[in-house]
Amino acid sequence: MSRVGGGVSAAVWPLSQARGQPGSQQPHTRVTSTCALSSPVPTCHERARSQQPRTHVSQAREVSAAPGTWSTPHGHGTPWVAAVPVERAAVPVLSPAAVPVSSPAPATPQGPPGRQRPLSPAKAAGAHGVTWSGDTRATNAEPGAAAAQDRQMDGQTDSSSRWLGAPLEQVPTPALALDQATLRHNAESMRERCRALGVRLRPHVKTHKTLEGAALATGGTRRGIAVSTLAEARFFAAGGFDDILYAFPLPGGRLEECAALAQRLQSFQILLDAPQALALLRQRPLTPPKRWLVWLKLDCGNGRAGVRPQDPGALSLARAIAEDAPGEVTLVGVYAHCGDTYGCRDVPAVQAIARATATAVLDFVTQLRRAGVPCPQASMGSTPSCSHPVPEMSQLTELHPGNYLFYAVDGPLDFERFPVGSILALIPFHACATAAMHPVYYVHAGGKVVELWHPVRGW
Repeated sequence: MSRVGGGVSAAVWPLSQARGQPGSQQPHTRVTSTCALSSPVPTCHERARSQQPRTHVSQAREVSAAPGTWSTPHGHGTPWVAAVPVERAAVPVLSPAAVPVSSPAPATPQGPPGRQRPLSPAKAAGAHGVTWSGDTRATNAEPGAAAAQDRQMDGQTDSSSRWLGAPLEQVPTPALALDQATLRHNAESMRERCRALGVRLRPHVKTHKTLEGAALATGGTRRGIAVSTLAEARFFAAGGFDDILYAFPLPGGRLEECAALAQRLQSFQILLDAPQALALLRQRPLTPPKRWLVWLKLDCGNGRAGVRPQDPGALSLARAIAEDAPGEVTLVGVYAHCGDTYGCRDVPAVQAIARATATAVLDFVTQLRRAGVPCPQASMGSTPSCSHPVPEMSQLTELHPGNYLFYAVDGPLDFERFPVGSILALIPFHACATAAMHPVYYVHAGGKVVELWHPVRGW
């Protein structure tokens, strides 16, 4: 999605209707979908002073969602429920579902520059007097109690286990709840797409960051995942996962951490997109018979990282990885991320980018092989492209979508629809940003909490 500034965008309904959503047979729902937010949503205090909505939404349209499913150009169903309180000042707390951030945050996240951190229940109550479903907190709460509540919400204490078996409506908000049936459906649907294409699925775990989510995505094999941080790599290795791809261009200052993982695991793989990174690997060989397993990162139009396949340096770098020190470094394959599919507004646009990316990757692999450079693997990914694959993708060897377990939905939040004190259930538009705000995910089935997922944090 192409967005200017920050903003609130979500599918929303009263929390009392959230049980079983999505995945249950709820009435036909209309979701307002926006293409761009041309000005940021103000902070809670700014909105409280003005008492007026200040979000300007442009290029809005409505899409129909089938019963039990939230429909977007990117996927087919979201298991999300993010419950948030509404402040007495007639302004919703800027909940984790409503505050976009640029990257996964630690357990005590900060918002973007100039924006306040979402309030924990204790802080919100102390600042504005929030009424919570089933739990009214006084504005003059004892400082010690407030601090304890903050530690609990920030993940410094773990009292979430008390909610196992509890009705979903009783979970303290803000809370991130996931529909178990929808999670399982999304996982199986992506595996089936990859089976139909004849390619391997390497789930990217950067959105949920949980052992349970990765086990679900891999069908219980616990092999073949992509991670975005070394903290994730260590966490999943300790949880019994192997064949882990660190899908981020090699950071030179953390080479020893990569070496420790490469020595520990049967298969720990890294990305390179510069000759300098290859030189670093050559300076730090692994203990034989271990070798560095390297993917060349390609930029096929996303403009975020990687070498452009049409650049002359791309072929020479691939050759150097494959041939300069074959006893120390192995070229596993080429890797591309078509993140620009998130800016698409319909399936044909997603598929056009997917086709262009797949073609660019395959053409480069052909070029390598004609030049005598072995390149066994070719991979691309993004949830939108892998949710709506094109035939060209069947010629790749693997796909690496990430947030498809959760998906997301797009639409504005109308503050005027809900009375003061309402508890709302939101489906946020940015799965990664929302998940990064929560130290625990409440997985529910039949209206009750049945699992607790604890994501890893850190870099």
